[in-house]
Amino acid sequence: MSLDRYELAVLAREMAINIKPKAEVLRTFEWDDGNVRRVGITAEEFAEIQKLDFYKRAHDECVIEWNNLRSTADRAKLHAQTTLEELIKKIGKRTLGDKEPLPAVVEAAKFLARVGLEGDGLAAAAAERFTININLGRGREHFEKTIEHKPPEPKALPEE
Repeated sequence: MSLDRYELAVLAREMAINIKPKAEVLRTFEWDDGNVRRVGITAEEFAEIQKLDFYKRAHDECVIEWNNLRSTADRAKLHAQTTLEELIKKIGKRTLGDKEPLPAVVEAAKFLARVGLEGDGLAAAAAERFTININLGRGREHFEKTIEHKPPEPKALPEE
């Protein structure tokens, strides 16, 4: 069994957030074993994984992070981010294959480039450029400005 660090972290997260039953997570977990795509982890394999220091640390961190989220919106945001992370890996693999049409590959490459450059791929509208032209009869005024949007800093939650 040869899960990489990414796959171990994904498994640790799935177990920590405890949304799906453990048996379902193990039965449906997808991972690469060399050049072979595998689905499912046996109970014996999982017992060995649980002994790994990296898995233990990743699981503990995920439990702390998940339990530290105080609102449904925070949990939904984390779930969306982790889903995007899994999707990126699948998009990358399909993009590298020969079965996808070229326009789809180009769009996937653009998306992956945006994610790689901007962090979450959703910040494309973070900076907007606008131009104002004012016609004053004989003269013409031209103004150009770029405004970057900076989201407000999150407020600290009160201690309980």
